Amino acid sequence: MRSSERRAARAANLGVSMVAATAAVISFSHVRAVALRSGESDLTSWLLPVSIDGAVVAAVSVLLADSRAGRRPAALTWLLLALG
Repeated sequence: MRSSERRAARAANLGVSMVAATAAVISFSHVRAVALRSGESDLTSWLLPVSIDGAVVAAVSVLLADSRAGRRPAALTWLLLALG
């Protein structure tokens, strides 16, 4: 890969990372607020968004790994992503 391609790939990765981080913060704070308003405990209000966002991260990681390996992702992976 040429130097200009590496710079472009780094810039794209940085942009995607910034969007993902912003989405994670917004998602976490929203789910936590909903849990608190619903009467969940403080511990649950922290663990619920971690489990939901963690499931999304896991599903996306599997989709990327399958894509890079040339495999077709399992239906369960898509279901996990959709539910997250």
